[in-house]
Amino acid sequence: MKRKTVIDKSKEYIKETPYPNPNIFTKWFFKDNLSHAWCGAFVDYIFKHDLGITWLDSCKNFGYVPEIVNWAKNKEYWDIDYKNAKQGDLVVFNFELSKPNHLSHVAIIDSINRNKIISIDGNTTNKNNKSNCVLKKERDVKYIVGVIKLPYEEDVMPFSVGDYVIALEDIKLYTTIEYKKNEYTLKKGESAYVRCIKGNNLALADPITKEYWKSAWTNEINKLSKEIDYKKLYLDEVNKNKILQDKINNAINILK
Repeated sequence: MKRKTVIDKSKEYIKETPYPNPNIFTKWFFKDNLSHAWCGAFVDYIFKHDLGITWLDSCKNFGYVPEIVNWAKNKEYWDIDYKNAKQGDLVVFNFELSKPNHLSHVAIIDSINRNKIISIDGNTTNKNNKSNCVLKKERDVKYIVGVIKLPYEEDVMPFSVGDYVIALEDIKLYTTIEYKKNEYTLKKGESAYVRCIKGNNLALADPITKEYWKSAWTNEINKLSKEIDYKKLYLDEVNKNKILQDKINNAINILK
């Protein structure tokens, strides 16, 4: 999924007049059709209902901002430095600065400059102070608690199955697709083949044993670089070992 796709979809709901409460976002998320604060429900609706993105699925309650923050920290999406965020990431605000630990609101980032952040917000107020709107809002960055950096397509390194990579420094491989019981750290100078790709996850294999390591998030993979003629290496390997190719195909089908 590309960042612009999320932004374009969220902008379709912008209007100055308030939505009713309950509305399509609260009915989608809360199911009971009662009135709720729905900034998180708006985000959930865009990502999951409209675009079918599964990144938020593991959050127990995307309607509750503290739960969203805890989820983001556990997924290692959380960053208190807003300067590292990009369009399409999420931002969490605290509008009660006298309460340092307060979490007020979540929205989708449109752009950030040195002093201002522009976001697309559900459950926000219009220029007449009417609530329950979806609007593009500009705020001072002092209200930002942190940002949630999501695994967009643009951030995935341009690797393909069969690519050969070498670590320029020690790389910790992270979760979701597990092929070995224990985590493995790809050490400086070690090489690996890309065996499977799904979304933001790459499963790497030991080029000697052909065993899979755990998949790696691309914010770590970007420390790797391509080495030698990986396409020739891959094709030679496939020609020599049809069984290995079948295993690769089966793994890819599992991950689809």
